[in-house]
Amino acid sequence: MNPKPLLLFFSILAFFATVPARATTWAPCRVTCPVCGADNDFQKIMSYGSYIFRWPSKYQYVFWPAIDRNYVYCCRQCRMAAFMEDFSKIPAGKLSELRKVLKTVKLEGEYPQYYRIPMTRRLAIAEKVYQVLGRDDQFWCRFYRIQGYHFAEEGDAAGAATARKKALQLARKLCDDKQLAGRQKEMHLIAGAMRFHLGDRPGAAEDFRQALKRTFRDPKMDKEENEGLDRYLSELAEEFLKRIASEPKPGGQPAPNGANPGKTTSTGLWIHGRAEEMPGLPMGPFVRLKDGGILTVDSTTALVSRDEGKTWKSSPLFADPARYAVRPERALLCTRSGSVIVAFMNDREIANWRWDPKTSDSPDARLPTYALRSPDGGKTWETPQKLHDDWTGAIRDIIQTRSGTIVFTSMMMRHRPGRHAVLTYASQDDGRTWRPSNVIDLGGVGHHGGVTEATIEQLRDGRLWMLMRTNWKTFWEAFSDDEGASWHTARATTIDASSAPGLIKRLASGRLVLIWNRYFPEGQHSFPLTGGDNQWSEVPVSNHRLELSIKFSGDDGKTWTDPVVIARSKKDWIAYPYLFEARPGELWITTMQGNLRIRLNERDFVRN
Repeated sequence: MNPKPLLLFFSILAFFATVPARATTWAPCRVTCPVCGADNDFQKIMSYGSYIFRWPSKYQYVFWPAIDRNYVYCCRQCRMAAFMEDFSKIPAGKLSELRKVLKTVKLEGEYPQYYRIPMTRRLAIAEKVYQVLGRDDQFWCRFYRIQGYHFAEEGDAAGAATARKKALQLARKLCDDKQLAGRQKEMHLIAGAMRFHLGDRPGAAEDFRQALKRTFRDPKMDKEENEGLDRYLSELAEEFLKRIASEPKPGGQPAPNGANPGKTTSTGLWIHGRAEEMPGLPMGPFVRLKDGGILTVDSTTALVSRDEGKTWKSSPLFADPARYAVRPERALLCTRSGSVIVAFMNDREIANWRWDPKTSDSPDARLPTYALRSPDGGKTWETPQKLHDDWTGAIRDIIQTRSGTIVFTSMMMRHRPGRHAVLTYASQDDGRTWRPSNVIDLGGVGHHGGVTEATIEQLRDGRLWMLMRTNWKTFWEAFSDDEGASWHTARATTIDASSAPGLIKRLASGRLVLIWNRYFPEGQHSFPLTGGDNQWSEVPVSNHRLELSIKFSGDDGKTWTDPVVIARSKKDWIAYPYLFEARPGELWITTMQGNLRIRLNERDFVRN
């Protein structure tokens, strides 16, 4: 695999191709080391798509597979290390010198698989290998960008800065290379990206402006390919300039229309200056009853407020609370007829969670999905209906479509290996009976692997749109043309998201609102990763939950306002949001994690 043509080809596809319906996948392969002759069990690429050029690593001008732990091969015996496309291509004339160099390599620790060796340690060996092999400035500029990326991923800021300074020096040199005149736009973009990550915002902005003044042209590419990559580079430069212009100044997150930059809640969270704390508010979710009251639930009781959330009166949900308890991850709806539906997992039946790290599975785990109905606005409750016994990781959302169908999201754990999958239940008789959809299982490994914790909303064309939490750096989406009876076209979105659920809702204004945790903190391009061990997940992933962001769309998710951070914590997670539109444009936002309780006005975040 030659990475240069791959980059050019998929940069163009990023503009013209439909996003494929699967994540990047790998498969085992046997490779003989050209230096010592040892057979190695490595991983080879099986599938990927143009969405890799929309992943956040683009801001370091580093692209998959270079960001993947499988990318740098390392021999189990002599420790020869190189990029996967180079590993078997060692000239015979270099073998003797390489053997001498590799004798100086010391790699402490036991690593049963090559990808368990930290990437920065493999890259340090590869650097020595490539110094023997000899490479040009373009190669080394890319090598040090990759190295900087992985130092940052492993939390080594000093190592990342050293590597990026080397990449910057080479990029500046390449900007002046007359033989690369047609690619100066790309070189300025790279230089700007490195300056950006080194904290030189003025220098970065100048390089991005210089990039925008130029047109990318490579004589080895045809007109369509050149135009496609030129647009990609322009888009990236403009995104950087926009980020620089909107970065938080010292002291807080900028607010629109000159608002106060922020304030601190009674629980110690930073919140946006246009947000108002609502201390003492239950967690939610909330619904407006037909008689004007507001209802929510907790573990075993319903709570109703007649004074807009100031005080609450409780009543039992269950005739037998010893048999039923609602977990915090739940969904709540008041139908147009006035019935109230609670979709929940029954905490009383949680059983047999015994995760086996050897098999990456818990095959007997059980946490059932239930639906509970009140036909009279929460005054009385029917017997809960069990819908499945499988382990349900979370229930996050419920809607009623324009035709009256009620649809809520659920999950089912899959096995051999253990992973999660998503499905929905739909009712066409006001919640009396329910039918399951197909199960969306996109693979994965781990007790947080697979697709999880979906949110749904109906689009103006009648389709239902689902966004699913993944470990693949963005939300994935799926669509239903039949009111949630079946789902299709599962694929990656361009919405960067950490491994945490989002919530999407249609507001009275007609806009969609999305509340979620972004992949990286605002203004940053790295965060410590979790997983990649087939326990949490099969791939390393950001679990960034220190900030909660919001954005709006007036065209059903085709375009969005810029994300705005509405809450931030230095150490505690703020995640699993609920949203309630108490009045048109007045949004109550609460979270299961972080105890966020705020309200804000849509008009303060959207310019008409």
